[in-house]
Amino acid sequence: MVALARTDQQLIKSVIIPALGADNVTPAGEPDGRYWELPQDSWEQEPGADPMEMACDELREETGLDAANMTYVDHLLEACGYSNQGFHIFLATGLRRGNADLEREEQDLVTREFTLSEMERMIRDGEIKDATTIAAFGLLRLKGLL
Repeated sequence: MVALARTDQQLIKSVIIPALGADNVTPAGEPDGRYWELPQDSWEQEPGADPMEMACDELREETGLDAANMTYVDHLLEACGYSNQGFHIFLATGLRRGNADLEREEQDLVTREFTLSEMERMIRDGEIKDATTIAAFGLLRLKGLL
């Protein structure tokens, strides 16, 4: 999942990957599943917000999941050739289900569990197009965290 906050110089994102068990992750998508992505948001209204706090809040809001453990993984830049915007990556584990608390404009958002092999296939087949989601997922796979 990604949560965003604005600092003086750049917009800071936090990507959260909710891991359900050893082989499942939960991305969120637009109403008919057209745009699957890991949960993400921005908190421009709170410039000094803590990325981990934002990540925990966004995970709960979009998916209804609470994480017993939120592990910081890394920080990546989105497109350093033209922007200094980056994002923090977190791995959420020890998840407990609750109720999502979607914002007004997110009421049609859906979440669904996918196996890791399904996520890989969806990336290969172009069903997942969000660059932040692909980068975060790939980094966690390369680091052996998923």
